[in-house]
Amino acid sequence: MENKTESKTYTEVRNEVVRMSLDEKDERARQQLIHIARMLGEAHGDGSTSDGYHTFDELYRYRMLYNAAFFNMLAKEGKVQVCKSKVHSDGQPCFGGGWFIVVATLPDVGQISNHYEECYWGMFNIPEAVPPEYDGHTPKQAVTRLQSWLAAEYISDLYVKGEMEDRLAAGKKTETPE
Repeated sequence: MENKTESKTYTEVRNEVVRMSLDEKDERARQQLIHIARMLGEAHGDGSTSDGYHTFDELYRYRMLYNAAFFNMLAKEGKVQVCKSKVHSDGQPCFGGGWFIVVATLPDVGQISNHYEECYWGMFNIPEAVPPEYDGHTPKQAVTRLQSWLAAEYISDLYVKGEMEDRLAAGKKTETPE
């Protein structure tokens, strides 16, 4: 499948998305188009654009690989519901096709998800299933959820290993009396 947006400028794509958004009756499709336009707008360049250390292409690949490793670990442990799917919960292909979504429902914090091009499908060794209904989380909320879950997991691990009591006891010994 040819990517027709490669030959268009950001402004042309943005204007096309705005026109499509105004004509679109399906709210979910409209939101996806707006999301794509925002992604294009944030990049303001091609994958070779750099922050001086890494290109966008490198950072995107790092994120995908870290995410694949994390989701694969979660699936292997079986403590967290994870899945991958070429369709959203409503049965519609991700971004019209050629993409898939990975979703984890982290206990006590909620969903985190990302979309990837189908060429990365094999990197995610997780169950294929229709994902749960999207809970409306934003990227910022997903970051907060992931941080909260990681903090809870870290503290939980310390308690399981018996290290938390040791750390608390060590902290009490170094406190200055009032």
